[in-house]
Amino acid sequence: MRKLAVSLCFSLATLPAVAAPDYTMTVVADLGSYNVQGMNNSGIGIGYDYGINAPLMFSRDGITAMPIALPGQHTPRAINDANTFVGTTTLDSWHYRAFVMRDGVYRDIGGSQDLLSTARDINNAETVLVNYVRTDRKGDVNGSYIVNADGSTVDLGMLGSNGDTYGIAINDQGQVAGVTRDTDERFVPFLWENGTMTTLGGLVRGEFSNNISGISELGHVLGTETDWFGSRAWVIKDGGIEHYDYLSRIFHIDSAGRIYGRDHDFNAVIVEGDTITRIADLVDGAPGLTFGVDAINEHGEILTARCINGDCDSLVMLTPVPEPSTYAMLLLGGLALYGHARRRRD
Repeated sequence: MRKLAVSLCFSLATLPAVAAPDYTMTVVADLGSYNVQGMNNSGIGIGYDYGINAPLMFSRDGITAMPIALPGQHTPRAINDANTFVGTTTLDSWHYRAFVMRDGVYRDIGGSQDLLSTARDINNAETVLVNYVRTDRKGDVNGSYIVNADGSTVDLGMLGSNGDTYGIAINDQGQVAGVTRDTDERFVPFLWENGTMTTLGGLVRGEFSNNISGISELGHVLGTETDWFGSRAWVIKDGGIEHYDYLSRIFHIDSAGRIYGRDHDFNAVIVEGDTITRIADLVDGAPGLTFGVDAINEHGEILTARCINGDCDSLVMLTPVPEPSTYAMLLLGGLALYGHARRRRD
């Protein structure tokens, strides 16, 4: 035991102090005119450049163009963990079609040729959320449907007689969050699952509009309401609503319940319980910088622009690092193994 104790003291004395930033920053590219749309859990983002007719993949290693050898402007919207991405092919202002790109193979999923369609999101079950416009005797009707991995489709339906349903996001459980026009002609949030659309309009208080920003893997619907007093973010979960008056938008809620959002000064922030922290304050070596949240995944990795005094120069990846408590656990685990090995040798 004396030898083990000496070993422990020696190890603790020679190891560096346990201190690490909460985020590291990697420059992906000079900013240019990139528009990041989404990111998967492998840290691969998807987006486009206004001057390049090709979807772009973003990672810590840089940018990769994914040309599509078909007519039209191909604009991606979302990507899943298999690197399958979806988007919209625009031929002209009156002709645009939803597509999915899987294993390098392009497929039109825009439905019948009388529809104008846009692919909005894709989950890890390869289910794609599509919005469409159809013209009938009453004028344009806006709706949404999902396309399953086997190619089958399910229309989400509508609330009220005037239609106008817009799906915004789908999670891995197949739940869809969006907005729809209700019988009072208001656009209100909805949750669709297992073939049933449920209005959430009775929970929100926005006088002018309610916008959806996403849905978590736990089925929490994220949104923003606007009235005479401005905009504020909210989360609908477990049949109730939580308002965040100090946030103008919520981008994501992870499995630990951390909220990633934006305050009214356009600072990206993390909310944990009653604590609000600017993401810029968590990035090592980033004094004076500000960040947004263009895309975020379940691991808390963020793709965004790096800005100072309002001028943005680079597209960066922000990566969370293990917290000191994690290092401590790793340290204790390593020391236990070291002591066990010493005892065996002795």
